[in-house]
Amino acid sequence: MANTLAIVFSIVLGALSIFAIILAFAYHSLAILGIGAVILIISTISLIYGLTREKKEAPPEVKTTIKLEPKKVRAQEKSGPESQPPKIKPVKPVKATVLPPDTIYCPYCGKQIPADSAFCPNCGASLLD
Repeated sequence: MANTLAIVFSIVLGALSIFAIILAFAYHSLAILGIGAVILIISTISLIYGLTREKKEAPPEVKTTIKLEPKKVRAQEKSGPESQPPKIKPVKPVKATVLPPDTIYCPYCGKQIPADSAFCPNCGASLLD
């Protein structure tokens, strides 16, 4: 990139110096001729710099791949309450009860109440809904 920039810069300066030299001959001016000559010298130096400068090679890209594997834990190494499976307690069987035809269970507190009740006598919830 730096080489290309130096070469383009020298070409622009070379064109500017040629324009200054043409003006110097058109107006018979030594001052403009001197300016054109200085610009031409700078353009030449810039061109030589751009052509002779060595290009620096970019360092090679290093690609790394990381593989993540799950950690293997032996059952013997684990200890503590987290390592043991939770104990499941057996459920006691519940006896089914048959309700008398004139009673229901309250949907709010679960108590057995008369079927024609508008409110639960235990919790006071409205049963009309």
